Amino acid sequence: MPLRQLFPDPQISDSKPTKVDIIAVHGLNPRNKPDTDHAWDTWRKPSGPDGRLWLRADLPQSVPESRIFLYEYNATAVYGKDRDTFVGKASELLEAIRIKRDDESRPILLLGLSGYG
Repeated sequence: MPLRQLFPDPQISDSKPTKVDIIAVHGLNPRNKPDTDHAWDTWRKPSGPDGRLWLRADLPQSVPESRIFLYEYNATAVYGKDRDTFVGKASELLEAIRIKRDDESRPILLLGLSGYG
């Protein structure tokens, strides 16, 4: 599933109310990193598995009543390596969100980053 829940840990039952869903969407991938590496490294400093993923490490302290997700997708469409269109990518994102949502009235905050990660 391309929409990964980072907080709260989906493996741990949490009874805290959720007031907002936060979804982080990475930008394009001109360096042709593997999709998963690019998605995670966009939000990690420094890049790589030892980097700090601030979405999980820091953001929950500021917004504790949130669910935080990372969206992983193939971001090479603009470079001709993927036949899908941007409309197709947007549709896939919306469907992934629809599947994960348990309360359609809860606000959604989309975080976008166009850096190369």
